[in-house]
Amino acid sequence: MNKKGGLIISAAIIIIALMIGFSGGWKFFNNSSKVQELESQLTDKDSQILELQEEVQNLNNQLDSILVCPNSESIDCMPPVIEENRQYCSGQYLLWIQQNCDTTITF
Repeated sequence: MNKKGGLIISAAIIIIALMIGFSGGWKFFNNSSKVQELESQLTDKDSQILELQEEVQNLNNQLDSILVCPNSESIDCMPPVIEENRQYCSGQYLLWIQQNCDTTITF
C-alpha cells in the first residue's frame, strides 16, 4: 500500500469516527432536551395537583362550617324516607354525618 492510500484510509476512518461521535452527541443532546421538557411538565403537574389539593381542602372546610349534626341520636333512612330525613340520607351530607356525628343511621 502506498502512502497516499494509507492517508485516504486514515482520513476515512477519522471521518467515520467523527460522524459516529457527532451522531452520539446529537442523540444525547436530544434526549437531554426531552428529559428537561418532561421534568418541566412534571413540575407543572405537581403544581396543579397542589393547587387542586388546596382547593379541595378549602371546600371541605367550607362544607364543615355549613353542615351541622342532626338533633336526633338516630335517623331512619329506610325506604320510604320521610321528608324531614331526606337531606340526611344520601350524598355528601350522609358521609359527613357518619364521620362527624354521634348519630345512628338505619338503612
